[in-house]
Amino acid sequence: MLNKPKSPADRPSVCVIGCFEFGAQILTSLIEADKYDVNVVTITKEQADIYEVSNFFDYTDIIASNGLNFYIPSTYSLKSEDDIKYFTECNFDIIVIGGWNRLIPENILKTIKYCGIGIHGSPNLLPVGRGRSPMNWALINGENRFIMHLFKLTPGIDDGDILSLAPFQITEFDNIETLYWKSTIVIKNVLPSVIESVLTGTADAVAQQGEPEHYPRRKPEDGQIQWDSMSMIEIYNFIRAQTKPYPGAYSYMGNKKVKIWNAIPFDETIIYKEAKYGEIVEIFDNYLLVNCRGGTILLNRYEGIIDAEIGMHFTVI
Repeated sequence: MLNKPKSPADRPSVCVIGCFEFGAQILTSLIEADKYDVNVVTITKEQADIYEVSNFFDYTDIIASNGLNFYIPSTYSLKSEDDIKYFTECNFDIIVIGGWNRLIPENILKTIKYCGIGIHGSPNLLPVGRGRSPMNWALINGENRFIMHLFKLTPGIDDGDILSLAPFQITEFDNIETLYWKSTIVIKNVLPSVIESVLTGTADAVAQQGEPEHYPRRKPEDGQIQWDSMSMIEIYNFIRAQTKPYPGAYSYMGNKKVKIWNAIPFDETIIYKEAKYGEIVEIFDNYLLVNCRGGTILLNRYEGIIDAEIGMHFTVI
C-alpha cells in the first residue's frame, strides 16, 4: 500500500536511477516541471565499460548545468554498504528507473517513502515480455506494437503492480533508435500523472495477470547474421533491432568483421538463382545488394569493407 501523501507545502524528492538516454530524457522532463527536488544516481563511462552497458549515456552535462545532487554508486548492483547507506539517508519520496540493467535491492526499496516506479516495455501486456532487451526482441520478431508499463518496483523482475500503460506503434520503418524516441515521448506524457497519483494516494495499481514469459539477455556476439537460414525480412529486422546505440548486426567477409548499421528490403521478385545467400549481386554507389532467402536486401550503411566487388559473399564464422 502507498504511504499517506505529503503536505502540498513540501517539495517531493524524486531520484532518477539511470544511465541510458531514455532516462536522461525523463530526468530533463522532471527538472523542467520545476515541482520536485530532483536527484540522480548514475554510473561513469568507466563503470559502463566494466559492466558492458552497451547503450550508456553520460548524465554529467545535465547534472552540472542544473546543479543536481547526484551519487555514483560503488557497484552497478547497488548492493554495497555505501550504496544502501546513501539511499537510507536520503529517504526519497519516489524513485524512477530510467534505464538500469540490474534489479533494485529490497534494502533500497524499503527506504522509499512512497514507492519506486519501474518502466518496462513489451509487445504484450506484462507479465509476457519481462526480462532483457524487449525492444530489440520486438523488432527481431517483427512485432507491430509496443506497450510501456509503469509499475511499482519490487525486488523481482518487472513483476510489480501496473500503475499506467503507454502503447505505441512499431512501423516497418522503425529501428531501435526510433523506438527509444517513441518510448521517451509516451513516458514523458504519462509519468507526471503517475507521480502525482502516487504522491496523493490515488494511484490505481493493478496486479499483473497470467503466466510470466521472459526475454533472454542479448550480447554483442548474438548479432551475427545467419545468411543461410534467415530470410530477407528476418535479416532486415535483425539489423534494425541492433543498430546504434547498440553494437550492431555483423557478418564476415573472409576473416574481416563487417558491421551493418542499416539496410532496406529491396525486392522479393528479383531473384539471383545462381548466387549464394549472402553474396553481393549488385553495387550502386557503394550500396551493396545482397542475395537472401526470399529476395534481396540493400545494405546502405556499413563499415569494415574497403573495396567491395560483385561476387564477394558474407560468411558465418
